[in-house]
Amino acid sequence: MPLNTEAFAKCANMSEQAYYVLHNGLATYAELSTHLTLEDAVTLIEFHHVSEHNKSLLGELEKELKGQR
Repeated sequence: MPLNTEAFAKCANMSEQAYYVLHNGLATYAELSTHLTLEDAVTLIEFHHVSEHNKSLLGELEKELKGQR
C-alpha cells in the first residue's frame, strides 16, 4: 500500500524547503530568516540528501563486510 502523504500535516506559513532545513537541524530559524537565501537552503538540502545517501551506502557495506567474517 503506498504512503498517503496527503494525510501528513503541512506548515501553511512556511515553504517546504524551510521546513526541511529546520526539521533536519540544518539551520536555525534565525539563520534562515536573517542570513540564508533560498539558494542556500536548497544547497543545504542537497548536501543533506547526499550525506544521508552515502551514510546508507556505508551502512550496507559495513553489514556486508561483517557477514564475510
